[in-house]
Formats: sequence, C-alpha cells, structure tokens
Amino acid sequence: MIFATSVAILTASFPLEKRGQALGINVSCTYIGLSTGPFLGGLLTENFTWRSLFFVNVILSILTFFIALKTIKEEPIRNAEKMFDGLGTAIYTLTLSLLIIGLSKANLWMLLGGTFLLFLFLFIEQQHPSPLINIRLFRTNLTFSLSNLAALLNYSATFGVGFLMSLFLQQVKGLSPQNAGLILIIQPITMALLAPIAGMLSDRIEPRVVASFGMLLTTVSLIMFSTLTENTRTSFITVCLFILGLGLALFTSPNTNAIMSSVEREFYGLASAMVSTMRLIGQMTSMALITLILSVFSSSFLQGLRVSFWVLAFLCIFGIFASLGRGSIRKVKGGST
Repeated sequence: MIFATSVAILTASFPLEKRGQALGINVSCTYIGLSTGPFLGGLLTENFTWRSLFFVNVILSILTFFIALKTIKEEPIRNAEKMFDGLGTAIYTLTLSLLIIGLSKANLWMLLGGTFLLFLFLFIEQQHPSPLINIRLFRTNLTFSLSNLAALLNYSATFGVGFLMSLFLQQVKGLSPQNAGLILIIQPITMALLAPIAGMLSDRIEPRVVASFGMLLTTVSLIMFSTLTENTRTSFITVCLFILGLGLALFTSPNTNAIMSSVEREFYGLASAMVSTMRLIGQMTSMALITLILSVFSSSFLQGLRVSFWVLAFLCIFGIFASLGRGSIRKVKGGST
C-alpha cells in the first residue's frame, strides 16, 4: 500500500520541472533506509534483543502516520465509480506465482501453465471496463511501456547481485558476515548519495539519456563482476560496487520520472503501482534465475557465479535498448504537467 501510492502522491505534488528531483530524494531515502537498517538492527539486537526491532518500528510507524495525516493533502477520488477487477486479480496472482516458481524450479508444466494464464489475463483485461492493469495504456503509450520494460530488466539484472556477492565474500574470500556486509553497503550508500543528483539531471536532460547511461554503467559493472576469482582484490570489488551504485542511481530516478511524466493525472495511481510491480517482479525474476543457474553449476560455485553475472549483464543490454527507445517525455507532455 505504501509503495504503490507514495510515488503517485509525489508526482501529483510537484510540477514536471521539479519532479525528477523529488523522485530522486524518494529513491535516496529508500536506499538510506536499506543502508542503515541492517546496521541499526544489529545494534538494537545486540543491546536490546531482537524484540526491540518491532517496538522501534511501531513507534516510527505511529509517528509517520500522524505526520502523513498532518502534511499530505487530501485529493478528490477520480475513479470511485469503477468496480474492482476481482477475476483479473485472481488470474494475475496465479500467473505470477506459476511463472516465478516454475522458473526457479525449472518446471516446464508450471511455466506453460503460467504462460497460458498470462495470455488469458491479457485477453480478459482488454475486455474489462475497469481492468486491474490498463493494457490499452501499454499499447498506446510507448514511453510508458518501454520505461516499465527497462525497469523490469534493470531489477532482473541487479537485484541478485547482493545475494551472489554475499556468498562470494563469505564462502570464497572467507570474510565474516559483518565484514561482508560492510563491503556490500557501498552500493546502496552510493545510490543514496547520488540519486537526488540523478533526479535533478532528469529535470534538465531527457530522462531516457540519463537512465540509458546508468543502464550502460550497470552493464559494465556486471561484466566486471563476471571476472571474479579466488584472488580478486577487495579494492576491485569495491570499485565494481561503486560503479553499480552509480549506474542504478542514474537509472532509477530518471526512469521513474519518465514513467510518471508519461501519463495523465488520472493514471498516476496505476503508474505508481506499475513502478512497484516492475521492481518486485524483476527482483523475483533475478533470484529465480540465479537459483536456477547455481543449481545447474552446483559442483562449482565460481563457475555458476560467473555465468550468473553474464546472464544478468545480457538482460541489462536489452534494458539499454528499451531505455533508449522510449522517446522524449517533454514531447509527450509538451513541457507541462
């Protein structure tokens, strides 16, 4: 509920010329949380037991609730007359479940069943007066479609990096979980610092240019990761993580800006939800692919790791073309909200 609405609220609150900066700050806050969460969680667990994690979250949630009530302005409900697409929701949920589980387990029947349900879902959504996902928007809005595809490919290519590198640093390099975590935190910190700058750039330069360059840097980092060996220096891994963080910072904020700025105000809710959906489907796809590859190369972790990074880099290359082909949001929107 939070992720599906926060970007829509931000988009509705800022004009086009300041939207990238606002979305960049949002991305920065997300990765500050990801960076500080494990560290603060460790301090709380060590000093006040693991139960303190939940008490602190209760306090923060109550505080945020009252801040939101006081500061977020109420907007008129635009689609109150539309019915909820229950059938589409059920098919959508089952489709994703079959495809993701089928991919991770290399189960052909589940993949076939998920594919069949996907086509059924698309057919039903085109006929429904109030569809769960507006397929017509994808068909008629190239910027919206390709920006979402770029997001899906980016998250599919990058989410599993932390998992792979955690295993590599501990199993191959022999680092403790704490020391491995300190190295891996470089990526989210880089994103947290640079995402607002990338967002501001996308207010001045076409988001597809900034995002595509970010996707290119991400591809370079994944190819660099594919060269890892037992003798790889920690300094090289640090550079790879920094380049990855820089690439993701340059991609995420401008791409989200492109998605939200390509639709009219009445579709902000749907567009915001699609941002979250592409991220989560991409994350699940990334882990499913890595799980499958590591199981195939179970006798050699390093070989499986290198193959995984090459597959992820290949996905990212497709993402570059999707990002470049989306067109100009300023032409779409005419320079106004």
